[in-house]
Parts: sequence; C-alpha cells; structure tokens
Amino acid sequence: FISNEKPKPYPPIAVPVIDKFGQWKLKDWKGKIHSKDELISRELKLKKSVESEKYPDNWDKYGGWKEKKFESTGFFRTQNNGKRWWLVDPDGCAFLSIGVDCIRKGPPGPVNGIEDLFDWLPGKNDSNYSAMNQVQSGMIRNQGVYKNMDFYIANLIRVFGKDWESEWNKITAGLIKKFRINTVGNWSDIDFAKEEKTPYVLPMQNFPATKIFLFRDFPDVFAKEYRVNSKRFASQLAEYKDDPYMIGYFLRNEPQWAFGYHNLAYEMFGTSQQSATKDKFVNWISTKYGGEIQSFNKSWNLDLKNFQDIESMTFKNFPSEKADSDYYEFSKIMVKRYADIPCDAITDKRIYEVATGQKAPYKKEVTEIPPIHY
Repeated sequence: FISNEKPKPYPPIAVPVIDKFGQWKLKDWKGKIHSKDELISRELKLKKSVESEKYPDNWDKYGGWKEKKFESTGFFRTQNNGKRWWLVDPDGCAFLSIGVDCIRKGPPGPVNGIEDLFDWLPGKNDSNYSAMNQVQSGMIRNQGVYKNMDFYIANLIRVFGKDWESEWNKITAGLIKKFRINTVGNWSDIDFAKEEKTPYVLPMQNFPATKIFLFRDFPDVFAKEYRVNSKRFASQLAEYKDDPYMIGYFLRNEPQWAFGYHNLAYEMFGTSQQSATKDKFVNWISTKYGGEIQSFNKSWNLDLKNFQDIESMTFKNFPSEKADSDYYEFSKIMVKRYADIPCDAITDKRIYEVATGQKAPYKKEVTEIPPIHY
C-alpha cells in the first residue's frame, strides 16, 4: 500500500553476505578472488600482459587507417569521397570508430542502512580509501545522502596503493589497444582519454530546459528562455576547442518525453498551464484555418467564438480525428525546434569558432542567432 511513513528497516542479518572484495559470499565460481595475495597477483599479471600493447603498424596514433588518406586538418571531420561518407582523423587517415561506453572507474553503490550485509566497509576516517568517500550526483534523496561504496576502487587501492589511479590508466590504455578499441565512448572518464591520448566523444551536459515543462521533460521551446539557455549550453564546447582527440559530441540522450508514442501538442493541452509554445499553437492553428473559426469548429467538433479561446482549454480526449492530426502536425514543429535551437546555438559563428578552433562553415557574419519561423 502507499504510505507517507518511512517503512521500518529489516532486522540485521546474522552473517554478512558480501565479502571484503565486494563479492557474493554464498556462491563460488571460476575467477572468484579468495585472498588479497590472489587479487594482487592477478592484477599485476594483467598489467604485465598489456603494458607493451600497441595498435597495428597500419594504424596511426589516433587509431586511423593509414592506407586510406584524405586532407589533414588537425581535427576529426567527415568527408564524402563521392561514394560514401568517411570519418577522417586529424592526420587525414580514414577512421573507423570502434568504441566502448562507460570506460571509467566505478561506479559506487549505496550502503547506507544495509551495512550489515558487508564483511567490511572502510571507516569514515580511513584516508586510504578517501577516493570512495564522494557524494555522487544521483545518490541524493529526500531522506538525505546515501553513503557510497566502490569495491572496484577499493580493490585497486589494495593492489597499487596511492598510485591506483595512474595504474588503472595504464592498464586500461593497454586493454584498449589489445582489443583494438580506438574510441572512448559516451559517459566515460574524459580525463583518462586526454591523458592517454585516445580519441573520445563528449556527452554534453545540461541540455537546455525551461522553468515550465509542456510534457514530462519537454521544455517550452518557443520561450525566449529556451534560446538563452541554448547559448549557455553551447558555450561548454569552448573548453575542448584545441583538443584534436575529441571526435565529436552528443547533445542529448534518452529524453523522458520520447519514451512511447506521444502527440506532444495534445499532451500540452492536458493542463491549463500557459506557455509561449501554447501561444504559438493558437497563432499557428488560426493561420492553418485561414482565420475562419467556423471551419475550425467544424473540423474539431467545437463551438468557440475565437481561436484564442482554445488556449485555456484542456482535453482528456481528442475532440475529433482532425484534431489528432492537427496536434501531431504541430508536434513535429515542436520537436524540430527542440533540436534546432541548441544546434543553431552551437553552429553560431562566434560560438562555433571558439568551440572548435575552426572557421565557421559560412561567411556571413552572425551577430545574433537568427529566429526560426514556421
């Protein structure tokens, strides 16, 4: 049942089920660690096995293919040779990006309130494991901050001590070369990619939002605020403008509004909340019907005196099939603007040249991002 009260905790278990290495105690398997000496021996063996790894001779330092060359620009770029599109590395070699996401240390897991499950957890003042005592974004809840534990990092510290991070970098760089990976994928340790000089892609942070949302996390895309926040969003690329190892960037991943089939404009009218996008819809629908309210009423099975009246209305069902299609047509405009405004901010001449270190792909001087009309 649903309750406002926090449930009482389960009574502590008599015997812990997670060992000091972070492994499940109640089952054995091939490869399970049984002692610190075994852990150290295995990790040092892995380190030795990859320390001399390198890319094939016909790969350049970026992981590009030397046997197919294009013009070198000093940065990653794309080129169509008349038959197909190619990704080209900074030295002008054809580049087939082979990457893995989430190449990073961690992640930690919460242990607050379930400490009885573990054989061992580091003490609050244990400086040997301070690298794990970090508050992770996403671990904050209404009841406070969960304590985290990262057995992966703890085991690295057991093997390498204070040098665990640099040793992880070396081993991971060797494994990447061994497995012929030439790209550090999304949600990875960018500092690692920079230090080990491995091409990487950048997931941009804080996709522009607005104070109000129209449906789930879909912003008010016709609000001036959305354009302003898009410029701020674009400016984060300036930090990477001189880095030839950055292949490119991703603007957004898995927005909540995109899960499932949704008619966004219709969902926007699920409440009476006012917005710039709703204002734009009223103007758009009026123009679509030539300002003829009777024609609109007939198509939508409504009896309005003017188009403005629809702005304060809410709908639990489509008033007609034509309303469904009209709403969906405007939804396409909403989604296009959702993508266009941030993309226009990134390709604004001033921002583009600062962020990429290259001249913008057009000559016209841009003093302001031009408005988009639909």
